[in-house]
Amino acid sequence: MKIQLKSMILLMVSIAFLWTGCSGNSQENQSSSKSGKSAENQYSEAVEYLGTGQPRYNVYVGTETEDFADASIASWKYENGHFDFDIGGSSYQLQAQTPNASSLMCANSDEGQHLHVIVNKKPYSAQYTPSFNFDIPNGQHHLLVFLSKSYHESLKHPEAHISRLIDVKDGNITNEWDIPDPALFYSRPTGNYVGEDTKKILLDFYPVNVELGVDAKIKLQVNGEQYYLYEWKPYFIEGLPYGDNDVGIRLVDMNGEPIRGTINSHFRQFKLIRGPQEMMN
Repeated sequence: MKIQLKSMILLMVSIAFLWTGCSGNSQENQSSSKSGKSAENQYSEAVEYLGTGQPRYNVYVGTETEDFADASIASWKYENGHFDFDIGGSSYQLQAQTPNASSLMCANSDEGQHLHVIVNKKPYSAQYTPSFNFDIPNGQHHLLVFLSKSYHESLKHPEAHISRLIDVKDGNITNEWDIPDPALFYSRPTGNYVGEDTKKILLDFYPVNVELGVDAKIKLQVNGEQYYLYEWKPYFIEGLPYGDNDVGIRLVDMNGEPIRGTINSHFRQFKLIRGPQEMMN
């Protein structure tokens, strides 16, 4: 009887162990299936490639540098075609080089940190002083101004930007409001990239009134290749060819449907050049 009892106990323990092992493997497989990510996928959870096979380009979240947490646009005004900004905080300075910017190996401004001024869907204007002349045509416009690092990445905490819907008449703001709807402003890439700057291209944009990964995501197109971006981060693109390239971004809901708005989609062309000699041809 003792031998039979002992055998029954060992059998029950073995069955319990096998059941636990199978249950654990099932949960792991379910988790892997839900994520849709394989161990070979080179992309983070912030990036989803929408094609099949291997993508031509490497799109990824870049290493973030100093965040300048106390930096802010404390006050501002636009009068007689002239902007005046008061930059708050002690950690951020216009015209300073962002610490560790050179380690990123991407395009960097020799003139240092600056303001990006964007009106509607126009390319940004880089401004290196807090006071400057700036022409805004008469009419109603979406205005975004944010503090930028020297390599053109936007500071992403709320105090480091202003976003307003403005009425302008003869160089003066006659009315202004908070932008009422979700909006997406485009910043980088832009223009020409030469030599070493062609290897790693910063993609930077600015969403307003929307939280990426919760309310919406970005549909990105790089030379026709498509991705979803789920976080508001600095992204980099590698593997682009020399010559003309294009990038498109669109604000979409979590089902991939476009979110309506006047500045929620952008298409830009830029150029990669091997060296200064090609610019002369």
